[in-house]
Amino acid sequence: GNGTATVPIPPGTLSIGHTLYVLAGTACGAGQEPPTRSYSIPLTVTDTFTAPATVVEGEDIVISGTGWKTQDGSQGSGISVLINLPTGAPPTNGAGVSTTRDVVSEITGQVVADKRLHAQVKADADGDWTATFPFPTPENSSLTEPWNVGDVHRIRVLTGSAITGDTVRS
Repeated sequence: GNGTATVPIPPGTLSIGHTLYVLAGTACGAGQEPPTRSYSIPLTVTDTFTAPATVVEGEDIVISGTGWKTQDGSQGSGISVLINLPTGAPPTNGAGVSTTRDVVSEITGQVVADKRLHAQVKADADGDWTATFPFPTPENSSLTEPWNVGDVHRIRVLTGSAITGDTVRS
């Protein structure tokens, strides 16, 4: 498929403190056991995450979300954006893509020391946010070769550590 799945969740069955498990696997031939990955993502029914299915070299990458709030719902979450750095062990294509840019945090107003972060934004009071960051190239990141057309890469968003009392998402 296209990497997109919709999971219907009956109203009232998922809330803060519950965990939604998403399993992703690779299609295999008959009789073969497909490898799977399990992602544990605490979501409320109103949480959304939107990312492009494809990106264009040289154009900014824009991702967004709605409903991302702290555990007590009093403020928007702090979102950190990483590339090719999944949950658990490092990916087979390296330890992620670091930036060589100075990324200014919307949370602190300061340059972020962790060069793995391509953006760090703060959701508004309703939990809505947008992060815009440059397409990674050898000139602005740790890449030594440009990405090839058709390559698959991961955008990872994290919450839970940039703001005290934030909801943990990974």
